[in-house]
Amino acid sequence: MPNHADFDRAQQIRRRMALIRRELNQDVEQVEKSAKTLMNWRYYTSNYPWACVGVAAVLGYLVVPRKLEIHSPDPKTVEKLAKKHHLVVEQKPKAEAKGGLVGAAFSFISGIVLKTAMAQLGHQLAAVMDRKHKPEDTPESPSRPPVRGSAPSSTSYPR
Repeated sequence: MPNHADFDRAQQIRRRMALIRRELNQDVEQVEKSAKTLMNWRYYTSNYPWACVGVAAVLGYLVVPRKLEIHSPDPKTVEKLAKKHHLVVEQKPKAEAKGGLVGAAFSFISGIVLKTAMAQLGHQLAAVMDRKHKPEDTPESPSRPPVRGSAPSSTSYPR
């Protein structure tokens, strides 16, 4: 026959398990929220705008193909090579587009990242320009109402 102490111990265990389940649910919700935040590209562009601009610039540099170098020998060099039988003419077929679906997806995503970074850069520059061209507010300026409870700095009151 179970005694009263065993029953109390079982109740304590049940209460502790219920508390652990509630905490676990809260922890899972926090992990879910943080995962959603980390997967949101707007989080990175708003919190790390310069890093995003740098990444976009590097991706843009890597995506743009290098300049094609064409070597055209002068006619005298071609004549010398022909006489020595060292002239080799090879016709290479045009290179086909590489990458397929992965290349297209990469180009699409890098374009979006680049556009987003440029838009963020534009917003940052506009904000800086607004701050530079905005006239400084003075206490007498009608654009900013006086704060209640504050006195102008030129007036002193006896204490």
